[in-house]
Amino acid sequence: MTTTDSMDDAKIILPEQAHNKIKESNGKTFTVVFRRENDKLAKDPNTGERIVVAKKGDIREMNCRTGVKSKRKTPNGEGKKYVFSQYDLVSAYDMQVHGYRSFKWANILTMKYRGSEYIVLSPQLIDWCQNNPDDKITKKVRDSGIEF
Repeated sequence: MTTTDSMDDAKIILPEQAHNKIKESNGKTFTVVFRRENDKLAKDPNTGERIVVAKKGDIREMNCRTGVKSKRKTPNGEGKKYVFSQYDLVSAYDMQVHGYRSFKWANILTMKYRGSEYIVLSPQLIDWCQNNPDDKITKKVRDSGIEF
């Protein structure tokens, strides 16, 4: 994986600790690497059909912030369609695409915040490491003494 290149001094944390760090970020930028929860669909410009452009389980890196208040309405003027906390989702402003995106707390694999890098020890991470044995994150997890 090329998204998180320098995991040499990463700290191992639990998902609850990642949750607290993101909550305490209070508008500061952080980066998360997570597994997609669902397929991402887009309209094919030639046929008009909806096609899969990113598959469920794919890894995504997002440089984002919480606490952004602008641009929160949908194009038809409505607000969000559901309460994110009911679905264990984080709503964050994606700095690359300049729009709101969400991800599940449980799907976070790694994060960077305030100059520190963290590996989030979760079932998702263990599953991903087992399926990607040659990845840098997998090697770092193994080097930390964690068996999977």
